[in-house]
Amino acid sequence: MHYIKERKMLRSLNIYILLITSILIADEGSISGQVQDLSNPLYGANVFLVGTSMGATTDSSGKYLIDGIPVGKYILQADYIGYESVSIDLYISESDEASEELSESNFSAKLGLEDDESSDIIKGNSLRNIDFTLEASSLGLNEIVVSASRKKEKITDAPSVVSVVNQQTIRRRVGVTDFNRLASFAKGVDVTYYGIQGAQINARGFDGAYSTRFRQFADGVYLGESVSGQVYSVISGPPKESISRLEVLFGPQAALYGPDASQGLLNIITKHPMEDETNEINFSISNLNDPRLGARFVKNFDKVSIDISGEAKIASELPYGNKDDEIYWVVGDTLYLNDDLYDPLEMSKNQLRTNIYYRINKLNEFSVFYNYVEGKGYAMGSLGPIYNRGLNRHQYGFRFNNNNHFFRFLRTNQIADAAFMLSLGLTQVINRNPDGTSLSWQEALEKFEDYDQGWWLKYNSDDFLVDYQYNKKLTDRLNLVAGLDYEFKDPYTDRTTINDHGVSPITGATGGKDIYEYRYGVYGQVDLLINNEYTINTSVRFDNHEYYGNSISPRASIVRKNFLNGNLKLIAGTGFKAPTLLERNVYAGQRNIANGKAGDPDPVLGEYGVIYPHDWVMDAVSMGSSDGFTIVDFQDMDGDGVYSDQDVLINSKYVEPLQLEEHQSLELAYTGLINKKNLFECNFYTGRYKNFKGPLTVFGVTGPGWVYVVQAFPNPLPIDGIRQINYGNKLIDQDPVPQFTYALAYPTLPLDVTFFGFETGWRHLQDKYELSMNFSYFNDDDLVNKRKKGERYLNYLSATDLSDSIYIDYHDYVNIYSNTPNLKGSLSLTYFDSFIKGLTTVFTVKGTSPYDFVSGYFEATEEGKGEESQVGQSWSVNPGQIGGEFYSDLDFVYEVNNNINIGFSIKNLFESQAPTYPLSPKIPRYFLIETGYNF
Repeated sequence: MHYIKERKMLRSLNIYILLITSILIADEGSISGQVQDLSNPLYGANVFLVGTSMGATTDSSGKYLIDGIPVGKYILQADYIGYESVSIDLYISESDEASEELSESNFSAKLGLEDDESSDIIKGNSLRNIDFTLEASSLGLNEIVVSASRKKEKITDAPSVVSVVNQQTIRRRVGVTDFNRLASFAKGVDVTYYGIQGAQINARGFDGAYSTRFRQFADGVYLGESVSGQVYSVISGPPKESISRLEVLFGPQAALYGPDASQGLLNIITKHPMEDETNEINFSISNLNDPRLGARFVKNFDKVSIDISGEAKIASELPYGNKDDEIYWVVGDTLYLNDDLYDPLEMSKNQLRTNIYYRINKLNEFSVFYNYVEGKGYAMGSLGPIYNRGLNRHQYGFRFNNNNHFFRFLRTNQIADAAFMLSLGLTQVINRNPDGTSLSWQEALEKFEDYDQGWWLKYNSDDFLVDYQYNKKLTDRLNLVAGLDYEFKDPYTDRTTINDHGVSPITGATGGKDIYEYRYGVYGQVDLLINNEYTINTSVRFDNHEYYGNSISPRASIVRKNFLNGNLKLIAGTGFKAPTLLERNVYAGQRNIANGKAGDPDPVLGEYGVIYPHDWVMDAVSMGSSDGFTIVDFQDMDGDGVYSDQDVLINSKYVEPLQLEEHQSLELAYTGLINKKNLFECNFYTGRYKNFKGPLTVFGVTGPGWVYVVQAFPNPLPIDGIRQINYGNKLIDQDPVPQFTYALAYPTLPLDVTFFGFETGWRHLQDKYELSMNFSYFNDDDLVNKRKKGERYLNYLSATDLSDSIYIDYHDYVNIYSNTPNLKGSLSLTYFDSFIKGLTTVFTVKGTSPYDFVSGYFEATEEGKGEESQVGQSWSVNPGQIGGEFYSDLDFVYEVNNNINIGFSIKNLFESQAPTYPLSPKIPRYFLIETGYNF
């Protein structure tokens, strides 16, 4: 009896424990289902409970499971790259059916619901078949980008501020092929146009005529010319038919791209044949007579894909307008240039890009590529436009990639000849025809070196690039990106462009040394998903440069998801900019910029009785400052004209070599939906620049003190003294810079400048039209105030105000400008099926506030308007500030059917010069037609 009683008690206890366990277990529920688009399951989609750390990632079938969910009300959200997010309200109950003893009202109250909510919300303990169908994003909120982290991610999750120009926008810009011009309406981008198709991009200021602070890539490969680093945008970019999209990143990007992308970058993402297998051919021409033919051919087989694209185009440049009588060159006498300075320039491009892909299996792909480009064109430089009469570049290599690894080997072989356009113009002016007219452009090209005014700069080089990257999702919340890259540059210019081994075109002497350089970098990036709302991204890069040693570039960001229906980012980074190989080793110039005959009085010192004792000829030489220079003023006691211990030292000064620039940046950015039809973006930033690389500047003139030009740079010299410039930091040099050399170099200016600004964008989408607007503000008051103090110090030097001597520390700021407008904005209105079905009309307009632009020979300032340039050519008269107007295009694109489209465009609708580069041809209103066939 006692035994039976114990068994009953034990059975009751087991039932009680089981009941308690069931209740406890029932306090946690689960959710499962599938995520797909309109046709296929989505692998890797994120499904999570908003405001918690609970979530899951879909498998290859698009299925997910979230368990261990406490009882309560939740918002379940599904996210996937390139798609609109979808969320639903639901609650997890203690069981799948509510207890009969619990009233519906009490049950809802327990879960935090109002009575009217409970009737519509999904309820249950084990919720199954909670499926999501996601739609591709139409407003671009979930646009895919790869440049910010060097991996695929949503634009809102990227650890940088990114502007995207997608393929649809590119198609609507009828006839535009220059990739910089394609980016001109992106938020925060400042693009200046020059000539018929050229353009130069600037973002947040501090770019000049020759600057590589803002880097331009195609699939991560730099587009700049190999020796100088200059980007000939009309030659360098891939054909429009091969471009998938443009990604523009702002602020320092050195943490992943090395110590050059200090200001930001543009990366052209090309199409992959497995993602876009469109075959097409396009032809365009305008009333400016600039025909272009472009095409792409794709063929996919079981394991092999072929992708071939190319283009051919030709044009003559727009006229500059210097044929008028008031436009002339002053060199002793008034000598007119009878040809237009720009109009005879031949512009052409022939390009072929081939890619062959082999899929080893579903996960691994191997590809080989060969890219060839040949062309003529010009880019802007500190000493004026540089005309390249024939660039030939071969690029070839191979790639291997899968979900975790990427490896690439690339070799670039380049041959090119270039010359400063002003040197070519000087050749035309000085060497005149028998009838008194200036030499023709064609003869100046053919016999340029024979006339002894200059020489062709050889841009020959052999470069190698190897890069590897590893991507790994370590856990559901931790992602790793790590990589390394190595670059080797081997230029050979025969001492015509850099001071490598060869015969000097100035002195005729053999000299120089073999110049080559290497650099390598190692980087790492970690993405940590703290919960489903916060992500931290940190990246750091270590670089070793053959000449600049080691540098470390960090970047960090935190992303707050689901903030006011969008994402909020806080980004901080530091970037370094290494001077280019050309800036450190340049050896170029112009012969015979000044001369004198024995017995002639000096134009300035002659009033003091100074007569030239013998003939002399002065050459202008740009010299690289990799080791710096020592300026030595002395009295020549032993009569050999070179400073030694036997001579009397008057003064010496060491000119520091080029240093690394530094850019620090802090930014707060928001991107989100106001509603399903409106997207809003805004970002606030502040930055600091240190050690600014200035334009080519004269730092000294060698020779005796009886020549005034020697006296003028950098300081007065006794009549019986001699000025000598030595390479490096040394007083005695057996092989100094030759006498009568007007020496220029790129200086490092010890500046420290802060700036700030904000950028906003709004996009509105309706069934019949799309409207987008951008506005940017840039504040450079710190630089302006320091420049004004430097100008006051010049007053002290000219003895007009001795009290201004206190501003000596600001002398280096005098000729430094941010070269960007304080205000800029753009508007784009796209009207679908306008007038007739299939016709899309696009009206675009952009404008800037007036601003000063100063860089080398280029001077366009309010204060100096009408003044002749420092180099004396009157076709370089200061035109005053640029900007201050609105530039507009009107494009029509008609889709005849699925295969044929026709485009018509009116460029520069109001004949504005708002985006025109200073001292370049005025851009007229012109008309363009483009037709394409897809198959």
